[in-house]
Amino acid sequence: MNASENGSKFDDRAVRALAAPRHWLMSSLLLLPASYATLAWAWNSVSLYWTLAVSSASRWVGIPIEMADVDRQGAWLAPPELQLQWTAQYPGNELLLVTALVSITAFSASFIRKERWLPVAYLVRVLAAVQLGVCGYFFASPSNFPYTAQEHLRAIFLMQTMIVKDIPLAMSLIYYPLDFTLMQKGAATLLITVYFIAILPFVLTLHASILFHASLLFVPLCFFLLGAPLMLGLFLTLYSYCASWPGVIRQISRF
Repeated sequence: MNASENGSKFDDRAVRALAAPRHWLMSSLLLLPASYATLAWAWNSVSLYWTLAVSSASRWVGIPIEMADVDRQGAWLAPPELQLQWTAQYPGNELLLVTALVSITAFSASFIRKERWLPVAYLVRVLAAVQLGVCGYFFASPSNFPYTAQEHLRAIFLMQTMIVKDIPLAMSLIYYPLDFTLMQKGAATLLITVYFIAILPFVLTLHASILFHASLLFVPLCFFLLGAPLMLGLFLTLYSYCASWPGVIRQISRF
C-alpha cells in the first residue's frame, strides 16, 4: 500500500485514531480546569441570560415564569431559582378520551408495515403505550397524580444545568482521547457547552407551554420526548459533528 492510500485511510472522517496517552492526558490536565474556570467566570452572565431569555420567551407564549437569584450560601455554579405563579390543570374527560383514542390509533398503526419505518415504529409504540397508561391513571384516580407542573419544570431545569456543568468532564472522557489538536478539543467543548446554555430557556419554556395550555396529562410525554432523551440526542449529534473534524495524524505510541 503506497503513502497516498495510507493517508486516505487515516483521513476518513468515519475513522478516528486514538491519541497517545500522553496527548489526551495532557489535554485533560490543561482543558478541564480551564473549562471549569471559564464557566465559573462566566456563570453570572449565563444566569443573567437565562433569566432574561426565560422572561422574554414566557411573555411571548403568555406564561408567567420568572427566575430570581437566590443566596446559595456559596454554592459553586448555583443556578437561579425558577418561580412559577400558576398551577397546571388536571385533564377533563374530553381530553382524556381524545388522547386515549389517539394513543390507541398510534399504537395500532405502529404494526402496519413496520419494516418500512423501523425503528421509529418501536418509538411510537412505546410512547403511545406510556401515554395510554397515563390516561388510564387519570381515569382511575384523577386527583392523585404525584407530580405538579412546578416539580416537573424544576426537575427539567436542574437536569439541563447539570448537563451544562458536566459537559467538560464528559468531553475529557470521550473526546479528548481522540487524535485532535488542543485547539480543536477546546473548540468542541466550547461549542457544545454554549449550545446547551443557549437552548436551555427555550426548552424550559416549551415544557411550560405544553403544561400551561394543555394539562398534567402530558408530563410523562414531555419527559420522554423533550427531556433527557432529547438532551442526549442533541449531545450525541454535536459530538458526532465534532468527531468528524479532520484530525491530526501522529505516530501512534504506547506512551
